[in-house]
Parts: sequence; C-alpha cells; structure tokens
Amino acid sequence: MSAQNPKMEGCNIIDCIPQAGECPLRCQECYYNGGRFYRPLEPLIPTSQEAIERIVRVNSGHDSNLQFDRVMEVTSFYKHKFYNTSLPLLRFGAPTILTVNGRDTDRTFYSPSQVKGSLRELMFVRFRVNPWNLELCDQAVSEWCIMVGLPLVLTDMRYYDPSLLKFPEAFLWKKHILNSYYCLKPEVLDGIFSRYAWNSLVFWCGNPFSKSTFCRDCRLCELLYWKALGRC
Repeated sequence: MSAQNPKMEGCNIIDCIPQAGECPLRCQECYYNGGRFYRPLEPLIPTSQEAIERIVRVNSGHDSNLQFDRVMEVTSFYKHKFYNTSLPLLRFGAPTILTVNGRDTDRTFYSPSQVKGSLRELMFVRFRVNPWNLELCDQAVSEWCIMVGLPLVLTDMRYYDPSLLKFPEAFLWKKHILNSYYCLKPEVLDGIFSRYAWNSLVFWCGNPFSKSTFCRDCRLCELLYWKALGRC
C-alpha cells in the first residue's frame, strides 16, 4: 500500500521505507512507532518511474542501518537518494542524515569521533532540540559545525506524552500535519533561532520565517543533498 506523505506534497522528494513494522530503536516520542505515521508500517518502495527526476528519501521512518542488506538492495536502482539513520555508522556510499541524539535526547549526542565510516557521506547531522537541552545542543554545534564544518539541522521536539514536558508553559497543543502534539510556541522557536543565528551552518527543519514544516516550504534537504553529493 502506498500513500503520499502530506508533508512532502509539492516538493522533489519521495519516501522509501524498505522495512516492515515498528523500529526497534524506539527513540523517545517517535512519531513513526507511535501510531501517528501517515501510512501503515509496511514497506514503501517507489518504482523507478515514480523516482524519475526526484530524490528518494530512505527511511524517514525506521532506520537505514537496520536490515542493511535489504535496504541497500531495495534502493540500489535509484539514481538520487539519501539515507537516514540514528546509529553512528556510515556505510551507504551516498548522502546520509545522522540523528545524533535519538535515544538519549537530553543528555548525550554522538560526537564526530564516535562515528564509524567517512564523515564525507553526511548531508548534515540532525539534533532533536527542546528548551531544556540547549546546552547540549551548544556542544553539538561546537563539535559538528565549528570543529568539523558540517551543517546541523534542528528538529524541534513535539510531544504526545505531557509528562515529558519539563517546561509545559513553552508548549501548546495543536495539530501538526495530521496529528496533534504539544508543540513549541512560535516565540520559543524564535528564541532558539536567535541563539544560533550567528552560525551559518545551523538550520531548522522547516521555514523559519513562516514556521511551516512542509517540505515544499523548506527545501533544505534538497539543497544540502546536492551539496553533499560532490563529497561522497
């Protein structure tokens, strides 16, 4: 069964998820495992025709380092593709996004020295940010942007479980794409943006002006994919 990701309508990226079922890594507040993904948790494999003149985003849900041989076999015929993982192992031979604080979101992140494989594969690293892990984010920006020179993209955490909110006053309950979550208030997001405005390698997963997280309004992955392609 296929479905169009509503977040990606109007952009040049198409999803591919080779695995079935929930992701066993179980990152905190994972929208993929939580029954709030946009389609059933079964393989989604675009045809070569569907992928023409598009960039295939591999594992926006699940993880490209799991069932690795299947992932590589399924995606071998796509001309343009990038992989997503939250494990510090780069072995895809193509642009890759590494989420550096997937499981231990508020306390640790993967440093460049902890990553196996060539950092040249990285499109960017993703950091899951909230108001109480900003000092950790500062460290990640220092190590990844300043010391290594790679982009870091902030993904603001959206919570379904209110017990996880350390600063509930910073959030409001609202619909995001298809489902409702506790989302950061716009003024709190602006404060995070201003904290890193000095660094041209720090971005946000979305349009920081309109606050839209639709891919058509962002296009950051497309831009950074083409930049990374020459490094791989």
